[in-house]
Amino acid sequence: MAFWCCDSSVSADVAVLSDFNADSEYASGKSAVLEQLAPAAAAAELITLEISDEQSMGKLAIETADMDHGPLISKVSSEATFDPMPKPFDRIVMVNGVKGRTVTLLEMMQTTQKSDTLRLTLQRPKERQIVLQKPGALGVTLNYKKSSMGIAIKDLHDEGLVTLWNAANPDLAVACGDRIVAVNKVTEPVSQDLFEELKSADRLEITVNHY
Repeated sequence: MAFWCCDSSVSADVAVLSDFNADSEYASGKSAVLEQLAPAAAAAELITLEISDEQSMGKLAIETADMDHGPLISKVSSEATFDPMPKPFDRIVMVNGVKGRTVTLLEMMQTTQKSDTLRLTLQRPKERQIVLQKPGALGVTLNYKKSSMGIAIKDLHDEGLVTLWNAANPDLAVACGDRIVAVNKVTEPVSQDLFEELKSADRLEITVNHY
């Protein structure tokens, strides 16, 4: 089956924001958490999408900045008539009932015969708002490409502002595989702009898509 477009490159820029100062007041747990901006979010929703013809599959665009947790739907054609309708940021977590990393799932999707029905299990994220205050690094490893929708969180470190936030706000915790989609006034999910704001701003109001 053919895709409308598919970022099939397996490489991604990796940024490690881990310059955490163990001597700072944040290391003692006094404050990485300033406030809760939103109530606890529900678990991500799972959606099953059945695609029975190549023409329908061609109405989805896929991106692959996160090589661990599955490809992401980046765009849905205005001509698509799926039911249920997928949305940008929906993550493909299973193909025909089989789980796998991003490359495996893409290979399964691309090798499905034209005559076969392709069944995709999509994970729809819930939006979470977190607030962090420097000094101290985020303590995360980030994956992104110039064409990425937001920035994928690859790893959480043992020390950092995000780890302290998670400890104080378990119902609003950030996890590996989540996506940063807005930082302060940077609300368009262009990965390079978001990354620069993460590095330069002292106070970070971050919108995360949690899966």
